[in-house]
Amino acid sequence: MRAIRWSLALPACMALGCGSSGGGASFAQMKEKFDKPTGELKGENSGSVATALAETDEKGNPPNPAAGTPGGLSAALDCRYPETAGGPISCACPSGGTVSYTEPAEPDWEREGEGVGGGEFRQTFVYAACASGAEADRVVHDGVGTMLKASHWAADYVFSFRGTAKLGDAAAETVASDYYVESTGEKGYLVTVGGTFVVSGTFDAAHGSGQWKVKDATGVFQCAATGGAGSCTGPGGKVVEVGSGGEPRPETVPDSGGRETTAA
Repeated sequence: MRAIRWSLALPACMALGCGSSGGGASFAQMKEKFDKPTGELKGENSGSVATALAETDEKGNPPNPAAGTPGGLSAALDCRYPETAGGPISCACPSGGTVSYTEPAEPDWEREGEGVGGGEFRQTFVYAACASGAEADRVVHDGVGTMLKASHWAADYVFSFRGTAKLGDAAAETVASDYYVESTGEKGYLVTVGGTFVVSGTFDAAHGSGQWKVKDATGVFQCAATGGAGSCTGPGGKVVEVGSGGEPRPETVPDSGGRETTAA
């Protein structure tokens, strides 16, 4: 693996989804975007995809009242319920501000086994100066989050945030982020770097280190980097060196003897 420089700044649409959907889209429409990403991971975009993961996880991941087990509350939020059913619920964010929502109507639990009430579930959250972290690492979110599920009882869901994020003393930035949480709890972000990619795991852009996964149009790549040197291994043993988005880096595939050769 070769040493590399990491690009720490990306155009907003590359790092944070470029308004990749959300809004009034259905769960099925959003889920298809995660099932069928359009981008192809290459040496010339691999570093930008990794950096997009880091930036989206930092700025496009506001506290989610629905995080954890389906229907459960995030431990980071202190929520107050109204005395009257159906009223607004306000949750205090970890470092100030609030996120509020209205609890949806209860489904017909007695008829759950018959699939009654199994239509799409949509929940909207309003963020008002909702802050997480401390001092220089503090992120403040203002905007609207939407959680979509195939049904009230589904364990997996899509979460979209549209609004702004303010990191530390920096100016607020427009954010449009989407992520999908599988029933196992694994979270994957939908990012746009030319085409779309689904990325999960962790990446420290400042040090060029981490372990993460990239799903592109051809399949899934497992990636790792330490101190600015890294690579991603994907379908058929294809290897893509992780770069900074500058000079193209060769892709390699194992030959019949197991040796790595440059891909055509």
